[in-house]
Amino acid sequence: MIVNTFRGKKIPDNIKTKSQLIEYVLIEHREDEPISNGEFVFELMCTRFGGVLHDLRREGYDIVTVPAKEKGHFLYYLVSTPNEKATSKVT
Repeated sequence: MIVNTFRGKKIPDNIKTKSQLIEYVLIEHREDEPISNGEFVFELMCTRFGGVLHDLRREGYDIVTVPAKEKGHFLYYLVSTPNEKATSKVT
């Protein structure tokens, strides 16, 4: 099941898998507060989000994990996508 909204924004109808959902929310909310593990599990209904994050990292997404104030809680934010890395110039 794919949720209809996240943080008050509608999820586009073309999002059909949990992997697409996680990729979408990381990109869409990258300038907002980082996404917590609780949000992945309880709001996005993605209990296996860690595997999706692992796959996205292997594809070239730079996703940072930061411990939150509470023990066992973590925050995730997107630094860059594979497309951004491919278009950046190293001098």
